[in-house]
Amino acid sequence: MSARAARRLLVCILVFVLLLVAGFGVFLWWFAGVSRPAVAAAVLPAAADYEHAQPEQPVLAIAAKPEFITLARPHPLHQNRGDAYSPWETPMLAPGVYLQLERLGDWALLETNYGNRWVNLHFMPPTVEIARMMEYINGRVNGNVSIFYQNLDYRLIFGFDDNREFFSASLNKASHALFIYHLAEIGTITLDSIHTFTAANRRTGTGLIWRNYPLGARFTTEQLLMYSVRESDNTAFRILVDYFAQHCYETFIRSIGANPDMVGNIHGRRFSANEAAFIMEHIANYVQGGGRFAPQFREDLRLGYPIIFADYESLHKYGWWAPYFHDMAIVYACSPYILVIMSNLAINAQLGAHDVFHEISLFIQEFNNRYFRRN
Repeated sequence: MSARAARRLLVCILVFVLLLVAGFGVFLWWFAGVSRPAVAAAVLPAAADYEHAQPEQPVLAIAAKPEFITLARPHPLHQNRGDAYSPWETPMLAPGVYLQLERLGDWALLETNYGNRWVNLHFMPPTVEIARMMEYINGRVNGNVSIFYQNLDYRLIFGFDDNREFFSASLNKASHALFIYHLAEIGTITLDSIHTFTAANRRTGTGLIWRNYPLGARFTTEQLLMYSVRESDNTAFRILVDYFAQHCYETFIRSIGANPDMVGNIHGRRFSANEAAFIMEHIANYVQGGGRFAPQFREDLRLGYPIIFADYESLHKYGWWAPYFHDMAIVYACSPYILVIMSNLAINAQLGAHDVFHEISLFIQEFNNRYFRRN
């Protein structure tokens, strides 16, 4: 073989080896992409649920590759996609990060300690449990109780006879205080204005002013707000109502979307559980919104007399004027909620009324924790 032919043969061998190496590298790259699942970063904001981060239109195609997803709250586990949920039979999957094996619409097949199970990512708990509890309790108290429950993170709401109107007792002291704090925040008034305790605004019943102070005693607006909200002081409330024009209060109530013929009428004083919850949601927004006077309002509500029971910090305003017995609360559980209970339980059944409020409160707290707790 000539030297020239030998060189050509060597070049051909080198080219073949290079092509073989390149082909093997392409094969390794393709094989790694197919065999390894893609890991998606799916950690959501603390106040959001998984499904809240998804597009409104469901994804109809099955996921091509497994990926990790985060569930921010408990979800029921199902053996088959589309199975119905039963509060008394279906196990719940705790919040956490799970490997999603398939996805079809709202349903995801997850790898769990129970095996591969389906979950509905848009699941919202059925309120039939609360309805049955309220039917049972109202059967015992002759239908004299209405409630409104609202989870503030996920907007789940439930009302039982919640449009029924009751005499508000002292619940409207909270809405009137919200109105005054609004005026102070926008600079219309100052909270150091001085007011005088007179025979015209003296009111007996709950409160400390008429018991502990002589006529002619002077108080700032800030002090009267504390007495009105924290102590439910009738005299403090009357001084504030007389000083701040009724029509201005009604205008404020209209501006936030509340009912001017109900909560907006400070003298008519009619409330429903639905309307009371609406006011408490506005109060929750205010005390958490960083307003200059929000810490004082929050503290007065926190130190108010609680009838609704909770294992967590709560803001309350109660109302008690026989036979009317109410409480409305913001409960700062791991997922906060509003609960309003209104009743006309008779004065000679006050101990029974406290028991009923305690029973409802515990049931709602357990329901809220079971479906909306976080790790």
